[in-house]
Formats: sequence, C-alpha cells, structure tokens
Amino acid sequence: MVTKRQLLVYTRYYKGENECPERLKRIENGEALWEIERDWVNDTLNHSIDDDVYTNYCTYAFDKVPSNSGYPVMLLAYLFYRQSKWSQSLESCAEYFPTFLKKYYGV
Repeated sequence: MVTKRQLLVYTRYYKGENECPERLKRIENGEALWEIERDWVNDTLNHSIDDDVYTNYCTYAFDKVPSNSGYPVMLLAYLFYRQSKWSQSLESCAEYFPTFLKKYYGV
C-alpha cells in the first residue's frame, strides 16, 4: 500500500501542508497547482480516482509526454484531467499539455 510520504516525493507544490503556503500564492497558478497535487495525493490514498482520468490521459495526451518525465503516470493523468476542466475539449487540452508540463513541471 502506498503512503502519503511516498506520493509527496513526486509533488512539486504540495508537501503535505494543511494550507497553501504564502510563497506559492504569490506565483502564477501556484495555489491551483498546490490544490491539484493535494487532491491527487488524497484521492490516491482514498482510491477515489475515476478510471476515466487514466483512460482520457492515455487516449489524448500520453504520447505527448516524454516517457522519462520523472512523474508517475497517474499524477500526469490527474494533472491532465484537472486541466481539461478548463479546456474546450480533450483534444485542445492535449495540444497544450506539453507546454503546461514544461512551464510548471520542467518536463
């Protein structure tokens, strides 16, 4: 069984805090990314990530992300899922996703 500590190794913004640190609130999308990573950790620990999250990522964005990104596929899928909520379509989200990852995750 995976632990919170094991998941936090892969998060860039969320480090287990109860509230988003002020330093992240001052950077572009810092608070939103903190919340997304917090939700990914909690949803992973609670086994509450819907299969569609993984399926949509694999269908639309998997081949656009370097295989050596250093991030777990399920975190990438969760980021894609959450970003897709702000996109017009899964296809348009997939087109922008590599830019998003490079900007905020250095991938």
